[in-house]
Amino acid sequence: MNIVNFIANRYLYSPKEYKFINIISLLSFIGITIGVSVIIIVLSIFNGFQELTKNQFINVEPHLQIKKKDSLFFFIDNNLLYKLKQFNEINYIIPRLSFKSIISNSSNLSLVEIISEIDTILIDNTQDKSINLIKDKNETITIGVGLANTLKVSAGEFLNIIPINEFDNIINLSLNNSIYKLKINKIINYNINKYDYSIIKISYDKALEILNPDNYKISQIDIYLKRIQKLEEYKNILYNNFGENYKIISWEELNPDLFNIMKLEKLSTFSILSFILILSFFNILISNYMTVIEKQKDILILKSLGIDNKTVKSIFFNIGFKISLIGTFTGIFLSLIFYYLQKNCKIISLDLNKYVIDSIPIKIDLYEIFIISSFTIIISSIISIYPAIKASDFYKNSIFRSE
Repeated sequence: MNIVNFIANRYLYSPKEYKFINIISLLSFIGITIGVSVIIIVLSIFNGFQELTKNQFINVEPHLQIKKKDSLFFFIDNNLLYKLKQFNEINYIIPRLSFKSIISNSSNLSLVEIISEIDTILIDNTQDKSINLIKDKNETITIGVGLANTLKVSAGEFLNIIPINEFDNIINLSLNNSIYKLKINKIINYNINKYDYSIIKISYDKALEILNPDNYKISQIDIYLKRIQKLEEYKNILYNNFGENYKIISWEELNPDLFNIMKLEKLSTFSILSFILILSFFNILISNYMTVIEKQKDILILKSLGIDNKTVKSIFFNIGFKISLIGTFTGIFLSLIFYYLQKNCKIISLDLNKYVIDSIPIKIDLYEIFIISSFTIIISSIISIYPAIKASDFYKNSIFRSE
């Protein structure tokens, strides 16, 4: 152990007469430990909910969506579907027709999106380029539980569907628009607000009848991958192959507001919790400065023995640095213990009768831990520079001469 570490350790664990300084240093250590552990735990819980939400969406939403650049609807292109079937990573393809509509019953109405699909085209690597359309004369609809509650309807009841032209709006809705009455077949709880409150599923043939486009037009081709990890890679591949005439949209781009809000909430939470660390930084500054004042005589003795200013600086800088370093790694250790207990023992559980999960989800992000620990140690080190500089500026004075 060199002289810098030896003296810094002695000052850090001062004898009883410097009890007050020890208490401030201890509070600094506790503050950094709590601050680091709480920030990591809270951000990990955010990560857990974000992962849960992501999994819910990728189980329902198309991973990639192909739309025509210059029109809302386009004819089914068998050649395009055949080319898509040649990509090994694509699991299945669903051509869909979707459009805005108003639905109502006797007392309530709501603006929704009607979605219909032709047929799930499984990737079977066959050489057949023809696409056989399944005729479905089903006169029923499927709605989400949120929409059912809003309209106060149940399965078996009828809803009126009024299609909205792209150039119409709710107020100026044409009275000539046809009204279609369809029976509710299913009410599904998707656990996704977008689907629970604003999506209705009907058969493709009925959608054609309601919208009345040219025969066999669609609005999009939805693609589901075998591995979601290949999303960006295949988005680029599809863009390079079909980007001239089609837009390639990822599931995240279909839901930009949701994940932007989640990122903003996460950043806001980090900013608020960082105040715990900021208070700890000031404690380090105060405790170090008080140590310098208490140790003036020791500093002058060290200088008289030939210790240079750089070494004196290093001694008092190390005190603050060690408090932050030990506090940071203790906080990381505590957060990892909490992560293990929550992941395996579910110490914070939820009622399955009220929630879709039985415990608070949690996911550790090593990059975030690195950022938080680096931020804490760097700021603490900067804070420790000022007392270290003040310590190196002391010269012999009357107190030393009187000895």
